[in-house]
Amino acid sequence: DSYTALRTYGEFLIKALGKRAERKSNIRYRIDIGTYSTTKDRLDGLVDLRMVNYEVTPAAFWGGWPNGREACQKLGEDWWYYANDHGRQRHVRIDWSLVNALLWGWAAWDLKTQGFCQWDCTGVNPQDPYRLPGGVWNYSLLFYPGNRGGLAFNGPIPSMRLKGFRRGVQDYEYLALLTKLNQGERSKADAILNKYYKLKETKDGEVR
Repeated sequence: DSYTALRTYGEFLIKALGKRAERKSNIRYRIDIGTYSTTKDRLDGLVDLRMVNYEVTPAAFWGGWPNGREACQKLGEDWWYYANDHGRQRHVRIDWSLVNALLWGWAAWDLKTQGFCQWDCTGVNPQDPYRLPGGVWNYSLLFYPGNRGGLAFNGPIPSMRLKGFRRGVQDYEYLALLTKLNQGERSKADAILNKYYKLKETKDGEVR
């Protein structure tokens, strides 16, 4: 099946190039898993970067599974999250608050992941890329084309939502710096973030 193929590829990669820490190149084996419960331990020890949909399987992050986030990170995996998270407003539609874009960086810290994956950022609507920019729900375009609609600018134009993403990532880095100053202890950084935002044990529809 597909998971057997993914496992076989990972085994070949390690045989050819060695474990991640041993590689001279920057090649990483990334997999995107929407429903983590269907894979569990079938790929453990083979993956470098695992993309998991938090909205579908939050227990993989918080449930204390023997093969969940914490256990996989101890094996050397990096975890990123992605989610269709209407309940907590972590989307970046142009008609929603810019705080929504900022929350992606906050959620990455709260979930103890190293990053996040935005499903699409270049979904241009060729008929009207400025007033109706997103191909899906008006949120998938984070770069405006600079050579459309009479604009003379030759190159991508960043959206305000993209700058909101940057602000959230900067906050993530501030929390990481505070943790580093505390010899890797994250409790002070967590306490600061959780005054304003928290995912664990938060009901769907709540924004904390």
